[in-house]
Amino acid sequence: MSDLFDYSGIPEFEEKWYLTEKEDHWIELELDESGLTYKGCDWSIQSGGYYMAGFQTFDEFFKNGPINKMPKEIVTKVRMHLEVHRRTGGAGLLLKHINELDDLVLWRAFINLDEKTIKITTIEQMGATPEMTFYDGAILPGEHTISFILIFKEREKIKESDQM
Repeated sequence: MSDLFDYSGIPEFEEKWYLTEKEDHWIELELDESGLTYKGCDWSIQSGGYYMAGFQTFDEFFKNGPINKMPKEIVTKVRMHLEVHRRTGGAGLLLKHINELDDLVLWRAFINLDEKTIKITTIEQMGATPEMTFYDGAILPGEHTISFILIFKEREKIKESDQM
């Protein structure tokens, strides 16, 4: 974990950008003291509508950059907003899965922190990666609820078409 910052009390921040010239597919960013939540909306297809487009901790944003083709001017605004309002110190959380199972591999993971989705992931080959980090970053001081569903498959049956 890198240097810790306290993001409690950070003012909420929202932005929106389009992924298509027709402006029928966009991303809405909601930033609050728990992190950056990306919500997508796609009306370019018949079954269009809103979908969960991702979540990042503040540390992930600073370390890996934004997701979902965030325009550079919005990246700059988000960085400035976070740097102005954060304080040194705080609490951190490292949440990871370490695979010590010989015959089973983690195949899907659905992770929630305080009733907010922070990770939905499909893992192609967990056997090649014995450790998977779900969350590594700042967290508000106090009590928290972590909920998760982990789905395992036999090591030889990790394709979508393989039976459970």
